[in-house]
Amino acid sequence: MFKQQSDLLNFPCSLWQRSVAYKPIIELKTQQKSGQEAKLCITQSNLIHTTIQQHPFVGTKHQNFLPSVMFKMSFSPIVPLNSRILILGSLPGDRSLAAQQYYAHPQNRFWKILHSLYNRKLPTTYAEKLSLLQQEKIALWDVCQSAQREGSMDTEILAEVPNPISTLLQENPGIETVCFNGKKAQSLYDKYFERYPNITYYGLPSSSPANASFNEERLLEQWAIILQKSG
Repeated sequence: MFKQQSDLLNFPCSLWQRSVAYKPIIELKTQQKSGQEAKLCITQSNLIHTTIQQHPFVGTKHQNFLPSVMFKMSFSPIVPLNSRILILGSLPGDRSLAAQQYYAHPQNRFWKILHSLYNRKLPTTYAEKLSLLQQEKIALWDVCQSAQREGSMDTEILAEVPNPISTLLQENPGIETVCFNGKKAQSLYDKYFERYPNITYYGLPSSSPANASFNEERLLEQWAIILQKSG
């Protein structure tokens, strides 16, 4: 659950998007068809929100309303059946939002890391990327449901509202491992949620191109824990 419910009532933003329920935007299922191999079926649904108007914080450092172009929202979660691992990012970057795909920036190494770990051919389509998550029972989401942010840098995230991650974990008890893609995702999770004693948490170096201090070899070494936990 949230550490403090009052945290959700004091965000310095004039528009608050609060999640009242979530449904996975993509449920990954395999459907056996006569005489054919099992095919991946992707069904989409919506994330339900309530919009609440709040008063401006006059006299504070947030007095000036941030332009609406800076108000950004995350995607709904990808939750394969019987997920065992949950990978949490912070908030989708502008390239991902434009493409409506997780980790769509061509220099982001997320998908390359996962496919290298599982010794898979690099995907050419988004459906192929999601197929790996389905096969390996890996769920994917972001800690922030919404935030004010100029550009795509984690350091620019302001007035964030968290996703209902506790609900996702409670409804998917098979998830025993949570991995944070970068320090910002980890710090935001710890800001709003308690850690479950039955879940193991790992902080991983960000796959973002902004994390230039980690080359692909170093990233693979750190992210190998995912391979161990899914085995």
